[in-house]
Amino acid sequence: MSEQHQRPDRHGDGIATTPSESARSAAGSPGSRSDGAVRLLPADVRLSVRPGESVVDAVRRQGYRTRYRCRRGGCGVCKADLVSGEVIYPDAVADSVLSAAEYAAGKCLPCRAHPVGEVVIRLGGRDRLRRLFDPSGG
Repeated sequence: MSEQHQRPDRHGDGIATTPSESARSAAGSPGSRSDGAVRLLPADVRLSVRPGESVVDAVRRQGYRTRYRCRRGGCGVCKADLVSGEVIYPDAVADSVLSAAEYAAGKCLPCRAHPVGEVVIRLGGRDRLRRLFDPSGG
């Protein structure tokens, strides 16, 4: 498992249980979070992510949609591959939604994942990025 993929402990405090100590510090310190970006594959679209914003919220804010249902990490419909970068989960993620084996294989939940810096996520095989509107009005 990559040190860049952070999984919260079961208490939901955003602190990872397995990554490096520096990653744990970043996850536990709200002041260390800054604007980030997500590149979504296979569409190869790069979107900005605001501090405290999940990947799905950033996608929606910029006029796109991906496959999701509950938007709170309870269903697993949005499950995707974290190709590169680091994500944190400010709230606990249930093992029934993202198992230890899936986590170890690099899976993430974009509805709950908050990028730290820039990340690359490959959407699931049944998912695609759809443009619904242009937020700039153009």
